[in-house]
Amino acid sequence: MRLKHYYILFFSVVALFVYFFLIWYIDFTHVKKLTQEFETTKIHISKMEMLINNLSNTDLNNQSENEKSAFLIPGTRDYTTIKFDLGILTVSILNILPYENGVKVTLQFGNPLSVSIDGLKATIEFGSLDEKGHPVINELILKEVTFNQLLNPGAMTDISFILNDIPYEQFDFLRISNLSHNSIRLYKQ
Repeated sequence: MRLKHYYILFFSVVALFVYFFLIWYIDFTHVKKLTQEFETTKIHISKMEMLINNLSNTDLNNQSENEKSAFLIPGTRDYTTIKFDLGILTVSILNILPYENGVKVTLQFGNPLSVSIDGLKATIEFGSLDEKGHPVINELILKEVTFNQLLNPGAMTDISFILNDIPYEQFDFLRISNLSHNSIRLYKQ
């Protein structure tokens, strides 16, 4: 009788051992699988971040392929060309000053065409740059503007306007795109 109790006790301990081993093994393989999935997800996220950065770089620095926009950084005296339906204009930032709750921007447009351009319209995008020189996407501000100044042929024209939506300290770049116009003026000889 006593031997029977030992067998029961022995098989009970073995059954408990097998039970706990299976629970441990199942949990271990589950944790291992989750760890592998987490590592795979990290790799995918890393690849997505690289794609986003590459797209930002391509978008900002690819002026030869996309000459219908001009990316300007305050403090540089460089000018950029920008294409639109009549041809090419040049543009540069002349000045940026703090103004109430925003900035006063002065651009200089160059009109190498033989016509005057009236009612120049543009999409202005502006905001902050990150440490790599890319626009901070969630802080971008877009504004449609119409300039009242006439762009005379073969001349430079200074155009000032106010952007109230950004503090002076956070104004790191300006992108001009989607140029259009109300009318042109031809001169009789």
